[in-house]
Amino acid sequence: MTSDQRWTFLLGELGAAGRRELGRYMWHEGDEYVRFLAEFFLRRSNRSTVQRHLLGFLDTFPSFEDLADADPEDVVAAARWAGLRKRVARLPEVAREFLSRETWSSDDLEHLPHLGRYASQGIALYVLDQPAFPVDNNVRRVVGRYLGLKSEEEVLGAAAVIVERVMTEGGVGLLKDVHRGALALGWRPCARKPRCEACPLACACDHALGRRTGSAVA
Repeated sequence: MTSDQRWTFLLGELGAAGRRELGRYMWHEGDEYVRFLAEFFLRRSNRSTVQRHLLGFLDTFPSFEDLADADPEDVVAAARWAGLRKRVARLPEVAREFLSRETWSSDDLEHLPHLGRYASQGIALYVLDQPAFPVDNNVRRVVGRYLGLKSEEEVLGAAAVIVERVMTEGGVGLLKDVHRGALALGWRPCARKPRCEACPLACACDHALGRRTGSAVA
């Protein structure tokens, strides 16, 4: 494959994987508030924990307005499953700040208390429909192994290329599919101990091809 063909193959397979994943978790089809909370909690809690407990949290605080008016101690009690008491106690403040403006960028969101870059980019992409590509360890493995990248700078550069190419070819809806697909492959075949034989990217992946020749980079 040429370089351009490899990129096309990567984005096509990630998009397909992301579409297959859609609907697996409640926040995939939830409203803006549900998606916001999911991105907030997923920064530190795994997806199974959030899936089990988010509905109960929503029963207690069913809207942005309810959360913004809540006593921080009540929020901590409702999200005890998430841990990180200090961070969760700031959620009412975060909700008030979020409601105070009509528009946000991922850079602006990053200044909210305890949100951080990953959650900010997740909210930008999945809540605000902005072109962002949150990079966690799953994305690092999938993109880094496929392209044979070794440094964080290279992976972030590849993420920027993904955003540019996907927004040109299909827009933010496709970008969500591609990102969701990168997460899904990182959770399963491209986990820390990879199962390349089960990965749809294996035929063009630097890591998988290197394993066959004994030259793979973890």
